[in-house]
Amino acid sequence: MIYIICISSLNHLGEAMPANRIFVDVREPQEYARGHVKDAINLPPAQIMSGLPKQLADVPKDTEIVLYCLSGARSGMSMNILARHGFTNLVNGINLDHIKAKYGQDIE
Repeated sequence: MIYIICISSLNHLGEAMPANRIFVDVREPQEYARGHVKDAINLPPAQIMSGLPKQLADVPKDTEIVLYCLSGARSGMSMNILARHGFTNLVNGINLDHIKAKYGQDIE
């Protein structure tokens, strides 16, 4: 299942989300270096498009993966690619502000 979350829905989603999730920052490394969700994996779209990233090779396909970027565009595109790799629990978390507000994640 692929979720596309609008901002108004984001506030109500937390109760349904499992505690086991992976955050994937799909911005470029220099953007990631300026601040990212603590423990997020940095996988720019070009890396995702070139094949299943090794960082996700052993991740169960039903694990919740929350992708984010600056506006939600790159994370949406990357979400579609990961869905083609068989991942079934993907969320477009939009950007750092939404991730912090919704999930309470620390930003490093």
